Amino acid sequence: MVLDEFVRLANLFELYSALLNDKQKELLEMYLIDNLALSEIAQKKFSTRQAIFKVINNSITKLEKLEENLRIYSKISVLRKKVELCQNVLINSTNYLLQKNYIEVKSSLDDSKKILQQIKEVF
Repeated sequence: MVLDEFVRLANLFELYSALLNDKQKELLEMYLIDNLALSEIAQKKFSTRQAIFKVINNSITKLEKLEENLRIYSKISVLRKKVELCQNVLINSTNYLLQKNYIEVKSSLDDSKKILQQIKEVF
């Protein structure tokens, strides 16, 4: 599994784990959070690697379906990017203020206003 996908699944698990059953939650935590291999989980749970794989795979599918329907992780990702963009614009505004470049300050503040409006529209 690629690192970005692994991080994404860990974030989905953090968001939606309360909607999994206890077994799914426990095995996914061992896999995603404790970073155990399927064979290690199987050994600890006195099960087969295939049985563990099936539960984890079904759990991941459930997380993906929850995200597909609720889109909380996607919205949070968009919000993070917009907030970072807004921070950069405000930093630029501060620099323009120090330079007494008031036209650019106004332009930057207008940009910030647009970004904040976009943030409101995410939800």
